[in-house]
Amino acid sequence: MREKVLILIMITAVALTSCTSKKDLSESKVKVKKELSEDKEQQYYYVFLEANRKKLLGDLNGALALFYQCLEINPNAAAAMAEISNIQEIMQNHEVAIKYAKNAVEIEPDNKWYNVNLAKLYIVSNQYNEAIKIHEDLKKKFNEDIEIQYNLAVLYTRTGKYENAIDV
Repeated sequence: MREKVLILIMITAVALTSCTSKKDLSESKVKVKKELSEDKEQQYYYVFLEANRKKLLGDLNGALALFYQCLEINPNAAAAMAEISNIQEIMQNHEVAIKYAKNAVEIEPDNKWYNVNLAKLYIVSNQYNEAIKIHEDLKKKFNEDIEIQYNLAVLYTRTGKYENAIDV
């Protein structure tokens, strides 16, 4: 009898503990998501989707204007910054593309694709050392990604760091 009561208390304690941690976790997620009011969030997503529609239809100037509008609604929208960067690259505005790619990476530093895009822009602008820094960081985070390792080796070769290329 005593063992059953003890087991019941332990199960109850575990259940209560797990419920509170889930509650705390969901509350912290809600705080992050609620940076924008519900109205602003809906407005942002509508404009973001319209911008992507225009981009897919080939209206890059219209899409660009809408992505900038996204940033007016949510200045911390890394996805909108990344899209602006992509369009600016297509339009051969490499400095502006790098600026927005950097901003996207600053907001979401663990986003692999934002980092890859920034590194690509550095390569196009012949800023190989900057691209190497990004690829070294990506290699630490995504050690199993062969493409990152290959690109890092190529960058080392381009900058004359042959020993580093061989090590990679």
